[in-house]
Amino acid sequence: MKKVLILITTFIIALLLYVWLDEGNNSKPINLHTDILDKSTRTTPKIPLITPANNINEHPVIHIEEENYLKNQSYAIFEELDIDDIASDMAPIADVSPISALRMKQGTIKEIEIGDSILLPSIEGISYELSITHKEVSSRGNVSIDGSFSENGVKYTAILTEGSNAAFISMNTPEGTYEIELLNGIGYVYANSDIDKAKIDYTKTDEVKVHGEEH
Repeated sequence: MKKVLILITTFIIALLLYVWLDEGNNSKPINLHTDILDKSTRTTPKIPLITPANNINEHPVIHIEEENYLKNQSYAIFEELDIDDIASDMAPIADVSPISALRMKQGTIKEIEIGDSILLPSIEGISYELSITHKEVSSRGNVSIDGSFSENGVKYTAILTEGSNAAFISMNTPEGTYEIELLNGIGYVYANSDIDKAKIDYTKTDEVKVHGEEH
């Protein structure tokens, strides 16, 4: 009886080993390329499509800033000359020494519109850009424009007036106030302080006496 139990136990163990080994032989090894990264199970991340820009010939793109630039022009209307070169054509104001001489093409001021800007004549090597804010044409055809610019938080102004053959410019700058007189497109820049010195006799008193006043 004891031998029978041993045979049965041995048979069962052998059977279990056989089954276990058979399953091991039939098991499929893991293949990284076919099982883990199988194309049928992989998900491809979606990449957002970039829509190409419209044909520029069909839809020309002009930014607002560019449109404003096309409408509002900046002009350099003055050409600096040598004072001695124009002395024979135009004499300066009597007893006033001009600080510079200029040329401006006649009829230029009437072409400038509100929103445009011009470079003012250079003063002591510095030129300021004036933005035009007002324009007026008189019944006689004289054109007047004025505008302003800012420097270090301070606002400065200038007025330009042009007739048939003469032009006058008054400008206020950080360096002082100046007058410009042009005849047939050429002329001089004067400092207002120099004009005042030439026109005012400081040797005379500005006291006003009333007739019959007692002393």
